Amino acid sequence: MTVRQVTPRQLAEAIGVSESSLKRWSDAGKIEVSRTEGGHRRIAIGEAVRFIRASRAHVVRPDLLGLPRSSATGEALTELLVKGESRAVIAHISAQFLDGVPVAALCDGPLRAALTRIGELWRETVEGVMVEHRATSVCVDALATLRTLLPDSAPDAFSAVGGAPPGDPYLVPSMMCATALHDVGIRAVNLGPESPLEIIARAAREERAQLAWVSVTSPPAPETLAILESFCDDLSKNGTTVVLGGRQRDHLMVPRSARSAGTIGELVAIAAEFKLVKERVR
Repeated sequence: MTVRQVTPRQLAEAIGVSESSLKRWSDAGKIEVSRTEGGHRRIAIGEAVRFIRASRAHVVRPDLLGLPRSSATGEALTELLVKGESRAVIAHISAQFLDGVPVAALCDGPLRAALTRIGELWRETVEGVMVEHRATSVCVDALATLRTLLPDSAPDAFSAVGGAPPGDPYLVPSMMCATALHDVGIRAVNLGPESPLEIIARAAREERAQLAWVSVTSPPAPETLAILESFCDDLSKNGTTVVLGGRQRDHLMVPRSARSAGTIGELVAIAAEFKLVKERVR
């Protein structure tokens, strides 16, 4: 079960320092704490993670943060995913995240490389499809765990919505988009695979989103291509910029009202542009 709050002692033991140091940093405003009715200090897990990453602290007891311990087997991420070692993958990815690696870099780097290799296995072995589906499930678990380590976005935060269009069954790419956006303080709503463009547009209006992403991993259906330009134009008129990305984005004619992103990092960079503009206007 994921820990949502930790005590100063737990955080201190997690990073190998004294509890008195944690309390001193708290008193100095370096760590935001809340108080129980009895006056005891509590630290939200998102704040604890923020402090760990900002201070470059080394986590020696991830279990105190609700994370699995690393098995230290030395196996590469691809090998762990092929075996379906969910706890080991979560430990591997969360350790890099706590060391300060952005979610976008994890998605574009080790996760993308591993999933690309695993996606080729069906050509080499009859078990390839099973391995790919199992690895996908493990990746979903790892991304969901990363999401629990991120603080909740403010109600008035820059917002984004997105998903994969009809005919695109892939879970992970759009989930990567949402998690990476959350990592930079953007409130992201992931509608997941097989999401009609009109549903994405409706969600963008309801959320008052400044950005909408469409993740295209499978070749887009003719029906999607037929309405893509009007979808982008209509959202643009309402103040929402569409970003088109994914493995099959080269099959799309990107309308002038939209943007294209080849990686998760590019999506985050585009969102950061609009987020900065919004903050300046305030």
